[in-house]
Amino acid sequence: MQKTVSAARAKRQVAAPPVKRPSEAIEPAIYALRVWSVKKVNGKWYISQGARFDDKAAWSGPYETLQRATTAIARKMGDEVMKRHKRHYEHYGVND
Repeated sequence: MQKTVSAARAKRQVAAPPVKRPSEAIEPAIYALRVWSVKKVNGKWYISQGARFDDKAAWSGPYETLQRATTAIARKMGDEVMKRHKRHYEHYGVND
């Protein structure tokens, strides 16, 4: 006599492995951010990562004012920090 397994039986869920916690306190996260350049051409402002000068594909803009150009840089730097911060804390298994 052979036993048959019913198809309606639910499979057992496998629990995720526990998150490895560091034994020591995590050092503060310090991020060195990328360098940005700003240029003004014909009364319009352009921004680029690093000083790429005449590489037109790397420059974004035009922005009407310097304030708008620097605000765009601030947004991009904020995105960079958050990506690095998330990756740093996922590595250590910490919710921040």
